[in-house]
Amino acid sequence: MTSELLTPAAIESAVCDLSVADLIRTAEMLKHKGQAQLIEALYQEWIEQHSNEPLLYAVLFNHAVVLSDAGKAEAARQALERAIVLNPDFIPAHVNLGRAHERLGKVDLALAAWSTALAKMAPITGSAITHKTMALNQSARVLEAAGQDDDAESMLQQSLELDGQQREVIQHLLALRQRQCEWPVVAPSERASRGLLMRGISPLSVAALTDDPLLHLALASHYNQSDVGMPTSLLSAWPRATEKAGPLRIGYLSSDLREHAVGYLMTEVLGLHDRKQVEVFSYYCGPEARDPLHAHFRATSDHWTDLEHLDDDAACRRIADDGIQILVDLNG
Repeated sequence: MTSELLTPAAIESAVCDLSVADLIRTAEMLKHKGQAQLIEALYQEWIEQHSNEPLLYAVLFNHAVVLSDAGKAEAARQALERAIVLNPDFIPAHVNLGRAHERLGKVDLALAAWSTALAKMAPITGSAITHKTMALNQSARVLEAAGQDDDAESMLQQSLELDGQQREVIQHLLALRQRQCEWPVVAPSERASRGLLMRGISPLSVAALTDDPLLHLALASHYNQSDVGMPTSLLSAWPRATEKAGPLRIGYLSSDLREHAVGYLMTEVLGLHDRKQVEVFSYYCGPEARDPLHAHFRATSDHWTDLEHLDDDAACRRIADDGIQILVDLNG
């Protein structure tokens, strides 16, 4: 169906074979072509010819939007009331019916329409939203672990629709899309803008997304401010670090000195240091590990410290007291 055929005289015969999807696409095409005046007639004729269409209520809703935009509030009201008769649980029709009543000066009927919409919805409270997002997030975690990535992604998107300020959910969603090679990785939705998603992406994910060093720096800084923060106390001096006697004291800080991608890449590094020049300290902050690679890192370190049971301040103090002169953070 082309815009050249869509004259008022041609619409009556042209709409007979249009599906609902084709109808909506045609209306969008007319709007894009600057023929918005024909859209109302298109919907009207289609509705008259498709009285048994199961989705007629949705078409009536769209027609009401067109009528309302044209300033025809009474006609819009009639279309919306007909849509509600066909599908009483279609909440958008109740909401727009209230707006139509308001435009007609019938505030009491507007309030009644909105009250009906509220009554049909489950109670929306802060606790209900919190509990639902928690359930969605936990479901997503388990679904991803089971290899059901599409369902996991759907759960995370629903969670963000309810609360777009969940940074961990944004990080999880974008990492999941990235792992599946879904491009674009940062895909905005109605309630999650591109800016919101980019502000929530993790430094690790953005490192695989782009090679822009300024963007890396900005997002790493934002991540640190938002998710890490400053320690409760800062050490003002590292006195032992200034001592020049003895080998250079190098520390490696990591949660991955075990059977992990980082562990495999680092396998030989600690043992390759010249012990006449370097003293190696390892600071492990990962889960308990008993694998051979973990044992190898213990054996090739001059000093090994488990940080798991230390808070940030105590860990910082331990590293300072060891006089570390170069600290390598392997967690990125």
